[in-house]
Amino acid sequence: FQFNADKDTKLTIDLAASKLGQVSDAILAIGRIHAADKPVQWVVTIDDPPNRESTRRGEFDLMSDDPVGEFTIPETGTYCVRVRNQYRSLLGSSPRYHLSLQLAKPDFQAFVAFKQLKRGGDQQTPFAALNLVRGMSVPLQIQVVRKAGFNDPIDVKVEGLPAGVTASPLVIPSGRSDGWLLLSATLDAAIGESSLSVVATSKMGEQTLQRPAIPMTVVWDSPDRNNTPAAFRLTSALVLGVSEEPPRVAV
Repeated sequence: FQFNADKDTKLTIDLAASKLGQVSDAILAIGRIHAADKPVQWVVTIDDPPNRESTRRGEFDLMSDDPVGEFTIPETGTYCVRVRNQYRSLLGSSPRYHLSLQLAKPDFQAFVAFKQLKRGGDQQTPFAALNLVRGMSVPLQIQVVRKAGFNDPIDVKVEGLPAGVTASPLVIPSGRSDGWLLLSATLDAAIGESSLSVVATSKMGEQTLQRPAIPMTVVWDSPDRNNTPAAFRLTSALVLGVSEEPPRVAV
């Protein structure tokens, strides 16, 4: 892929291959083209996202092995992008790549997940819907992905709560990318199902950034995550069920 750019232009680069469900560990290089008859001057190589190893150990992994990063154009000119798969056993295959090059703009994304409660010392993560029993509480995990240097505090609120259910306040401070919300039900909370919306808001100067938190879940039935990687998925809705007692059956 070839493009023209001016000096000091800041770009964000995001490549999708593994995220598309393909067997791929892509690596991306950006080079400057001085002339058609001269070799490309490779300027930067982008591989895994920053802090990739630490995200693997998190309860919810928002990253993949696809290249993600930022790049500032050193000189006005013509540049090109080269992408290749690092899995040598798949040389000659034709994975599909989706490349995004955009002007760097401070922003963030928010994600929400029901806390996956574990039984004793068992490493297995049980499948569970977001169920809240009258008189009890359940935690919601909030994660944010900060982009292009965005580091302002983020206020998180829950909308659509049924009668008798409240959510604790949450402000994710500068330098942090996660936090917890606690949903609590009174003894006479309304029994039923509700579709919740979690909204994250921040101020950047005079501009207000408001982003809906995307629900996510883990799809994984192994008792040992150290040997079997967990699979993480986004969902279309965050549904809360309020009941009088814990459910005895899960489907």
